[in-house]
Amino acid sequence: MVARLAKGIAFLNFLIVLATVFVASQTALAQNYITVDYPGATQTSVQGINNKGVMAGQWFDAQGGIHGFVLQNGVFTGNIDFPNALYTSARGINDNGDVVGSYSDTSNSWHGFLLSKGVYTTIDPPNSVFTNAGGINNVGQIVGYYEDGFGNDHGFLLSAGVYSNIDPPGYTLTNINGINNVGAMVGNYQSPDGSVHGFLLQNGSVTTIDYPGALFTFAYGINDGGQIVGAYEDSTPQSLGFEDNNGIFTTITFPAAVNGLGV
Repeated sequence: MVARLAKGIAFLNFLIVLATVFVASQTALAQNYITVDYPGATQTSVQGINNKGVMAGQWFDAQGGIHGFVLQNGVFTGNIDFPNALYTSARGINDNGDVVGSYSDTSNSWHGFLLSKGVYTTIDPPNSVFTNAGGINNVGQIVGYYEDGFGNDHGFLLSAGVYSNIDPPGYTLTNINGINNVGAMVGNYQSPDGSVHGFLLQNGSVTTIDYPGALFTFAYGINDGGQIVGAYEDSTPQSLGFEDNNGIFTTITFPAAVNGLGV
């Protein structure tokens, strides 16, 4: 789980902050950067943003603890800590202020959660041994991924209290990372040769997303205009962000960053 979180943290730390203009305006991505640092944190990661520019993420304390946060109009609104959890990571937020993410319990098992109107709810699809809830839209549909007892990753959709597996045919290790308000989902999967590809699932149709020349592609977020943000790794190897606007790719790299990632 730590390795999974570290990967997502590194990419999303700068991608989602950059996406403030991307999400709110629904226009072409403007590369305007801001830095977000939770007071006293050793590391801060923004992992979700809604159409109002409100951000959700996580921060690390000096003892290595992980806490969630919400940032609105430049003000941190306090910690998000699932009751009695060892660690809590906030990963998505909708326009209603509902937050989803994951937490580790006292046995170090990871579960998804929803925080709505001050009430925490655990999210665990059937047969899951690890769950991450990554995105939520304005009608309350939640997406994420879970690991089963055989070590296989499956995407999931939680809608009106019903879980549905999202496993496109022929895909393995499927992760769903984001959903917009018309139900379009983005994520990534592993092909039989071990390479990783992003994908868009919309109206029952799956479209693979591969940054040109990349070895690995991850799709992390989609707005209501269909613009997609994610990350890719090239042969150097170097990790960089991207925007996919109707098949036109633009590289995103934070100024003075290592491997294009915010540090």
